Parts: sequence; C-alpha cells; structure tokens
Amino acid sequence: MVFLSDEELVRRIVEEQDRWAGEKLIERYYRWVYKLVYEKMGNNDLIMDVTHEIFLRVLKNLNNYSVKKAKFKTWIHAVAENYIIDVYRSRGKAEWISIEDISEEGMLLEQLEERTKKREQLAEVERYIDGLEEPDGVILKRKLLEEEKFAKIGQELHMPESSVKTRYYKAVEKMRKAFWEGET
Repeated sequence: MVFLSDEELVRRIVEEQDRWAGEKLIERYYRWVYKLVYEKMGNNDLIMDVTHEIFLRVLKNLNNYSVKKAKFKTWIHAVAENYIIDVYRSRGKAEWISIEDISEEGMLLEQLEERTKKREQLAEVERYIDGLEEPDGVILKRKLLEEEKFAKIGQELHMPESSVKTRYYKAVEKMRKAFWEGET
C-alpha cells in the first residue's frame, strides 16, 4: 500500500473528486478530531454530530486549503476550533451540562457550581467589554472572543497594527485592574 501525503489526498479530492482519497483523509484524522472535540466539549451527545459536521466542512472547503499557508493538520485544527466556537455561540454554554452527564459521570455539586460561576464571570467580562468606548471594545472582543490577529483587526478598523496592539494591551490592563482591584 502506498502512503499518500495529506497534500496529495487533498489534491486528489479537489481535482479528481476521488472518494477513496476523501475516505482516507477522514480515516487519518477522525480519532484526532474526535479527541479534540471531546476535550473542548466534554462528554455529551453532540460529540459525534460535531465531529461529523467538522469533516463535512473540511471536505466542503478543501479548495480553500493552501499548503503554502499551513500544514493540513493545522488547517483542519482551525476548522474544528472555529466550528466548536460556532456551536458554543449558537447553543449557549448552559446546554453543555446534561442530566445524563450528571448521572453518568457522577458530577459533584461543586463542579456544577464552578461551571455556573465561570459562566457568570464570562458574562461579566462580556458586559464589561460591551461598555468600553470604541474602538477598544471592538478590539478586545475580536481578539479575546473571536481570536482574530492584530493585523486583521487593524485592517478592518483602518488602524495601524501597532495602534491596535497598544489599545488592546491598555484595555486589557484596565480590565485587569477593574476585575482584580475592584474598579467595576
């Protein structure tokens, strides 16, 4: 059996619509993506569905993959992370704790309280960011919540990257003081 690189499999899928190459690519990365989804989402009923949807997105968007920009594993990781974030946003984090998880995993009350506390803290941070003056709030939101690069944020806000970085770090410092020194 000849081993084909990820790039060769991608080429065969994109140029020749090679079903076998698609199956091999999925087979090669399925366990890895499943593990990533499990680590991000915990043990719940959606893991299989999310993993499946990630591979549908990967196959649908293979023509956007460029070996010059990243290794295939890096690209598929980005696709997976972005989809998981989309799922969290669309469903809300409160739905990730199911009754089955609590009974099957024997989740302690303290763990449930800790998750609730983290959700409340996240909501408080989001409210704080929403209350910041422009463009600081936009910069923080895009960098922290959407994980965009400084260059892209600067480009979209028509600001030099250095200015975006400066405003970001000042806003982070201000937020740190507000939350850890009680200025909220």
